[in-house]
Amino acid sequence: MDPKPEWLLEIALPLGVEGLYTYAMPSLWETGDAPPQDLVGCRVRVPFGKRKQYVGLVMKVHQNRPSYPIKEALERLDAKPIWGTRGHELWSWMLGYYLCSPGALMGLALPALLRVGSESVLVAMDFIEEEGSDRWQDLHPLSKQLWERLRQGPGMSLEAVQRWMVPHDPAPWIQELMEAGLIGTQETFSKVYRPKSEAWVSKGPRWLADGAAIMPELERSPRQLEFVMALHAVSNGADQAPLSAVLTKLNLKQTPTAVLQSLVEKGLVVRSTRSVPRVRLKAGLQHPLTLNDLQEAASHKARHALTLGQNVLLHGVTGSGKTHVYLDLLREVLGRGEQVLYLLPEIALTHQLVQRVAAYVGVEVGVYHSRYSDHERVELWNLVRDGGVSLILRGLPSLCAFGYDYCGRRARSFLQTAGSKPRLSSQGCCLVVGFRLEDSGCFGLSHAIG
Repeated sequence: MDPKPEWLLEIALPLGVEGLYTYAMPSLWETGDAPPQDLVGCRVRVPFGKRKQYVGLVMKVHQNRPSYPIKEALERLDAKPIWGTRGHELWSWMLGYYLCSPGALMGLALPALLRVGSESVLVAMDFIEEEGSDRWQDLHPLSKQLWERLRQGPGMSLEAVQRWMVPHDPAPWIQELMEAGLIGTQETFSKVYRPKSEAWVSKGPRWLADGAAIMPELERSPRQLEFVMALHAVSNGADQAPLSAVLTKLNLKQTPTAVLQSLVEKGLVVRSTRSVPRVRLKAGLQHPLTLNDLQEAASHKARHALTLGQNVLLHGVTGSGKTHVYLDLLREVLGRGEQVLYLLPEIALTHQLVQRVAAYVGVEVGVYHSRYSDHERVELWNLVRDGGVSLILRGLPSLCAFGYDYCGRRARSFLQTAGSKPRLSSQGCCLVVGFRLEDSGCFGLSHAIG
């Protein structure tokens, strides 16, 4: 009987180091003799060095074991790839063209919460000696204060210790406690994506079965009766409502825990938790779009060029109607059920422009900009990946690492230069999406040069 093949993973880590890192795939992940290609594009948690752990991205699966010893990956974080084949091809081209490390590109392409690493946390060790012992007496008073603080909780990051000990430098006292064996370090993932949840309350089985017959039972508990009446008022016949709406009806800022628990135990109320979106999409309308003769001619020529896989530059003075031509092309692409990425300078990503686009496209519009929190960016990322949104308006210079069916750009060439980060041209990336990736189109809009 032939032994099972050993699969190795080439993983990009969020580090400024050239090349990929090789890890062995755990045997528990194996599904048979076929190559596990569904791992390419998935995030995995891997060990790094003696204590650190990172979340990396699987770029390749192979069986060419290197001569040096390798470690085994720890955990698979995604059931399916976070991007498809087009995103992987775009990533590979950018690595070669811009001569940047996978870690540097990963820092630009992925939201922060999708590429987290472990964080060192200081924790207090067990201390069985009396506080009057020599080892305790030799400690500096600040070291004693820090140890007492660490003993009260699960641990503190170095940054948290620094804030707590202001204006003192914590380094000498941390070193003293470590040499005395009173504190140690642990690696933990503190910055992870967590879906937003909302508490809901609904009518319990006894309430639904007995109806108004439950009221005499609650006459001796006026606060419970008030809660039940408030829930009935805000539910509007739906038998359920957000807990926050009930509290607003009662003019309360905090949940009456004892009252709610009593109602749950009596079977009159059921408490549950639901996931709610952080990102609100702009509802799209389908207003008629009227073009003049010049706009019709430009739209026809652009559509023909895009059919041939060519890129188009539409040039005109300000106010000449370029955006109407662009919206006409967007509507056609969206009508085929494809996705569109609309790039423009972030200073132009105004509420008025979003409303103008949404009025004509007929689909919900997502907006991605720098003021989004890390959790909101992950939610929008997941919406695009799963096809939950077809049109994204995004500020320059970044280009999401997805394979869009159509990329539009309304700006001059823009280069990103931020410290040691690679210089990326959104125009160049759009050209690659248009020319090199199958079934993709790229359309450029330019302001008048003057």
